[in-house]
Amino acid sequence: MEYEQIKLFLLDDDRHHRVAVEKIINEHFPEIVIAGSFGRINELTFGIQREVPDLFIISTEMKEKLSYDLLEILLQNGVALFITSINNAILSNLKLSGIPFVLKPFDVHEMVTEIDRTIELVQSRNQSKRNEIFLENENSKEKKIILNNNDEERVCLINEISYAEAIVGGSVFHFADQSTFFVPQPLRRFDSMLQPFQFMRCHPYYIVNLKMVLDPEDDAKELHLQNTCMVPVEERKLAGIKSELYDLKHQQMLYKLGIN
Repeated sequence: MEYEQIKLFLLDDDRHHRVAVEKIINEHFPEIVIAGSFGRINELTFGIQREVPDLFIISTEMKEKLSYDLLEILLQNGVALFITSINNAILSNLKLSGIPFVLKPFDVHEMVTEIDRTIELVQSRNQSKRNEIFLENENSKEKKIILNNNDEERVCLINEISYAEAIVGGSVFHFADQSTFFVPQPLRRFDSMLQPFQFMRCHPYYIVNLKMVLDPEDDAKELHLQNTCMVPVEERKLAGIKSELYDLKHQQMLYKLGIN
């Protein structure tokens, strides 16, 4: 059986990891040709000057730091799958922009699944928007997220989200302008993704943007938002939300005074 060849560049300074990935590719992906396997960033950049591959598999867990300029070169020239860790700062941005990644330590099934997903992106040639959002987020304090429900895609500023609610079959995002967007993923998928941006689970079925929340009463059953919407809150969550709101307002006051 003939396949349309996909040229791959692999970057990881851990030789054992490189060998493991190469073995997975050779055993599971006859359509992928490993055109370059590199242990140093300068080797990769020299390789790109000679030949631009279709696909990159890049480790973020290297002694050498992946610069913004290098990320820009990679994502403007191909589709990338990143190998990272749960503690790496890049992980949040990968989730927001929908770029494929595998967490270390990975198993064969996880790697095969994500390489399959990445090949689909290579073949559809539909990755440019995700790459663009990833690079924007790396270079901006105002972070964006890509929401996708198969029929359409919405790119929005995270600060424009008022809250998200769990419904049968997925989740609905509600925005400051009171528009909505359905995604077929469970709400729990977005918990860790949005938590660093002052979002909090206020109810089993709701995540709320604390920046949108007005001061609640001590016995509140609902949170009132700046756009007049209301979101239910569990009694056991209320004290934590009030504490987070106090800290957030304190941070905002210090920021206005120019104190970091």
